[in-house]
Amino acid sequence: MSEIVITSGGVELTARLADTLTARVILRALPLRLTAIFWGRLVRLNVHLDAYRDPDAVQLASLGQLLFSPEHEDIYIPYGATPISRTGEIRLPSPSNIWAEALDDVQVLRDVQDGAALIISAYDSARPRAKKPANPPPKAPWRD
Repeated sequence: MSEIVITSGGVELTARLADTLTARVILRALPLRLTAIFWGRLVRLNVHLDAYRDPDAVQLASLGQLLFSPEHEDIYIPYGATPISRTGEIRLPSPSNIWAEALDDVQVLRDVQDGAALIISAYDSARPRAKKPANPPPKAPWRD
């Protein structure tokens, strides 16, 4: 499946999309520029998407999961406990669809500031483009 990159300032997090309808809806919406809102150790990103709750939606998340709450229209990226978590768990505000798995350590999100811009883009479009050579080779004399 495809990969995405999430950036904010000097923070970068890559993730692999799951093979789900929610992941396809999010991929079609990219790139997204959203505002990071923190709720405990959970980054909330409000975005309107036409996605419904999956039958296997979860309210207890694991580190590295990227989720979407159709009820709140939020993308959730947990990196620790939320205000409603019990010891040793990551409890979400509502049942949410898993749409991606982080390939990097989600603890990098600690360096993102509340209210900061966060950009989610397809991994290929985030890669720097190859630079043109500074001195292109001379044209052959028989070509214009």
